[in-house]
Amino acid sequence: ETYVLRLFLSVLPSLAFLLLFGRFLRGFVPDRRGWILVMLGLAAGSMFFTYGLLLYGHQQAGLSLFGAFMAFFANRRRARDSAVLLAAGGLLLGLAVSCEYQSVFSATVIGLYGLSVMRRRVIGVLWVAAGAVGPMVLTMIYHKEAFGSVFATGHDFLENATYRGYQKHGYKGMFVYSWKGLFGTLLSPRNGLFFYSPWLAFFAPGLYAMFRRPELRREALCVGFAVLAYVAFICGMFAWKGGWSVGPRYLDAIVPFMAFGVAVFLGSPEGRRGLPRALLAALLVPSVLMYGLSTAWYPHFPEDISNPFFEFILPLIGTGRVPWTLGGFLGLKGIAAMLPFLSVLVMFVSAIVWAGASRPDRRTPPPGRATAAILIVVMSIAGMWALSGPRTDNPATVKAGLDLAKKVWEPKPPPEKTSIPLRPGLRSATGGRRSSGHPR
Repeated sequence: ETYVLRLFLSVLPSLAFLLLFGRFLRGFVPDRRGWILVMLGLAAGSMFFTYGLLLYGHQQAGLSLFGAFMAFFANRRRARDSAVLLAAGGLLLGLAVSCEYQSVFSATVIGLYGLSVMRRRVIGVLWVAAGAVGPMVLTMIYHKEAFGSVFATGHDFLENATYRGYQKHGYKGMFVYSWKGLFGTLLSPRNGLFFYSPWLAFFAPGLYAMFRRPELRREALCVGFAVLAYVAFICGMFAWKGGWSVGPRYLDAIVPFMAFGVAVFLGSPEGRRGLPRALLAALLVPSVLMYGLSTAWYPHFPEDISNPFFEFILPLIGTGRVPWTLGGFLGLKGIAAMLPFLSVLVMFVSAIVWAGASRPDRRTPPPGRATAAILIVVMSIAGMWALSGPRTDNPATVKAGLDLAKKVWEPKPPPEKTSIPLRPGLRSATGGRRSSGHPR
């Protein structure tokens, strides 16, 4: 059941979103290589990949929120309001809040943006409300059936004592702000947003480039406040870590908005220069490697390990364990079973280096393409080395995380072969008698 739900509620919607997102970006990134950088960054170099495979509400909330933004943006470009686009925007906003309650803040921002681009606001609001009413009514029915009240949620019925303890801080575990929560959510090697996706730092100059264009100023305000609302809320949660998660999973919903900002930057005069594009590609390569390998092997980072990709994922890969994969289905054993996936990963990295070495604006100064490609590879290696620096003080903590992962690993690896010397006359482990006291 979990596999079916993942396939139809995470994987297929995420792939469909990528198709729509790719078409949407065409109007902001005129050159193909810049488009490739953003698309590969979102699809494989961010939490979008991880939670597009797992069953969480974060991914669905993100797809819905940005989908509503695209619907309202499309409506703005029309001469007359489209009832279909406005109702679709309302439906997606309602779905976002139903999938993840905290998306209500960003949904409000996007709803206000939709209101600002309507021609006939009274009728437009009615169409948005008509779209949103379906998922909201279904959510209230679920609350009534499951928790006894349309205003009650699962947070009111926690059985785990640790989770109940979280709610004793602030207001039900929310609005507890600290520098630790801000650093841990955004920069920490444990699962910080910019540690594992440093290329998303180009969102800031992208937002500035968006704001400088008068025709995109409303979109800049909408995207900026939608991202800020999520970050401000999540950083104020007492349980901001999110448990065993690859990246700050609560912020997964804003990744498409940040990728959109990066796309706008690449379409700006500054983003069309050779050096900034090479730097973006150099930051993308570590992101794709870390998210790609982590998601494929074991998409859960232990909370107590300081640098889980280098201290947990890479050693786990070194044990020879592989997940269910196409290579295993074809009969390959051990690490060889991951060759189909690793081949695609190498293709992605190569495409990033190729796209980052381009220089769309020929009037800009060097580096040339070959020099830029070498520079990207060198900076990527240096970046991976720098990111590997932080380490856990207690090796036993790392060992405990690895032991737990090995214990629950699927598929089960074959039992290790051991040679146990037996004296003549003793029964072997299979019940037979050994004719010699020497092991084979």
